[in-house]
Amino acid sequence: MIRYLRVIPFVFALAAFLISSCASNKIVDPSRRRDVPADKKLCVFRSDIDEEYNFEIYLLRADKGPIGEKAELVLKLSDTPSPAAEVFPTITRDCNTVVYCSSVNDMGTNPFFPDFDLFKVQVDTGETTMITDTGQDCEYAPSISADGSILTFMVREFMGSSADLYMMKMDNPDERILIQERLSQKSYPRITADGEMVLYSAPTGKTKKMDVFLVNLATREVKNMTRTPDLEEYYPDISDDRQIIVYQLNEPYDDVVEEEEEEASVPVSANDGGKLEDSAGDGNAADSVDGSEPIDGADDIEDAGVEENEEEVKEPEASEPETTKRKGNWEIYVFNMANGQKMKVTDNDYHDLYPVISGDGTWVIYTSAREDMSGDGQEESMIYMMDLLTMKEELISAMPFHHDTIEISW
Repeated sequence: MIRYLRVIPFVFALAAFLISSCASNKIVDPSRRRDVPADKKLCVFRSDIDEEYNFEIYLLRADKGPIGEKAELVLKLSDTPSPAAEVFPTITRDCNTVVYCSSVNDMGTNPFFPDFDLFKVQVDTGETTMITDTGQDCEYAPSISADGSILTFMVREFMGSSADLYMMKMDNPDERILIQERLSQKSYPRITADGEMVLYSAPTGKTKKMDVFLVNLATREVKNMTRTPDLEEYYPDISDDRQIIVYQLNEPYDDVVEEEEEEASVPVSANDGGKLEDSAGDGNAADSVDGSEPIDGADDIEDAGVEENEEEVKEPEASEPETTKRKGNWEIYVFNMANGQKMKVTDNDYHDLYPVISGDGTWVIYTSAREDMSGDGQEESMIYMMDLLTMKEELISAMPFHHDTIEISW
């Protein structure tokens, strides 16, 4: 009997080990999940639903299942004539304020360097207000804090090859504060829910590949969160507690590809007079801030200048599934900074783009062009939602139109 009693602690220890091992295979803990009222589970995005290539800002309920008709949308938030374009919507946690950028004041007079300004729309009334008006400077990629008090955004000077990161208080839009200079035009910042930090991508090291950085708005202290000098990471987003990060990653080309095919797939730089590279992976060659026009001088952007005095960050563990054999692709990755785990949450033959993460860190929403739903021979970019607890993917917008630059309210 005594021998059996001695075994009991060992059995409990083994059970605890097995339970913890199983839990460690999940990128997020189920206890993170929090209930969100259905009317607060909203998704804002840009799309050309009403007129091809005339992009506007729309709002939909993310919990209604696959939305296949425009009538099922909650609201259309902008309405400007072509060739004006609206892009990069961001929404407050109370679902009542949306900020986006628009070229309506430019109207296509300078297609290579459009003048984007920031606009604010009240969802309940539809009242729209212009926040910035700086002439030829381009303000884009806004990100608003959960309570709507602080806004971060990028500013590119006219014909500039880089962009600067700024912040402003929404109750004082005339005073904007410089946070980081000479970042990539594709740094695309995301402010944390509490308005204290900003996540963004920036070129770093000798390769000038894009890593994910986190900057403290008060101290200007910067941390490199991913440290992958040979990979490209774009469009990062972060959970409310700053523990779970999501981003899109450009996977390297397969080694099994024939040499002549590899050479044919190498992008030609703008200076070579050839085809521009789709460096952000959104299907547009050398995009402008609205994803429709080329950018000059993208190869001349300097280092982010944030390598010194960085705090140590846990290196991600290689826990992602085996990559499908293909010649490079954009996939969605999630990084849990608490335990150092990194996981690839999409793995297919299509580009998965523009990821955002829910405040509790258990849902990821993104776009992917997988199906030709309109029958015109081209795949449309649809909005998908991934449950990180079950790894179940759900299509939430099945309309046969292009969708991109999304954000969610919960």
